[in-house]
Amino acid sequence: MEQNIFKKNIKKNILIISVSVLCALLSVLVITPLAQKKGITEFLNKKLDTQIAIAAGFFASASAASIAISALPGDTGAPLSQQIADVAGFFLIITGIIAFEKVLLLVSPFISFSIIIPAAAVFFILFILLNNEKLKQLFLKSIIFAFVIFAVVPLSLLLSVLVEERMLDAKLQKDVQTIERDVK
Repeated sequence: MEQNIFKKNIKKNILIISVSVLCALLSVLVITPLAQKKGITEFLNKKLDTQIAIAAGFFASASAASIAISALPGDTGAPLSQQIADVAGFFLIITGIIAFEKVLLLVSPFISFSIIIPAAAVFFILFILLNNEKLKQLFLKSIIFAFVIFAVVPLSLLLSVLVEERMLDAKLQKDVQTIERDVK
């Protein structure tokens, strides 16, 4: 009787391990390419490209203004030139941050579905074989972490786009009301 239960557990474990391996393979071979399709992130990429162009333009303008002011004779424009150069540095940092966000948008599906999910499957297989509770916790945390990494960047970008559009809509409505009032 005891041998029969042991064989049932072995069959069950083999089935669970097989499903885990299949999930890892599906994650790498099917879900990763789907998540990295251009159509999904194309809108966000265009928004980021626009933001990079704007920030780079501000950097170039501030740098040019700083150089022009420093070219004035004497030291009259030196303090102002230095402050504008500092502002230009901030625009350069902002450009870098936006570029990094774009990289994260492009790499997060690969990291989530080609690295973390298969690693989580390995943790689950080890949990089944070793019956170690820490491996189960590591499996669950890995799954949650993979989906958080995959979702946070696009969702934060969508949220910023929504806020930007609402702010622009509110400002545009205010400007239209001001113009209408001035015309009357």
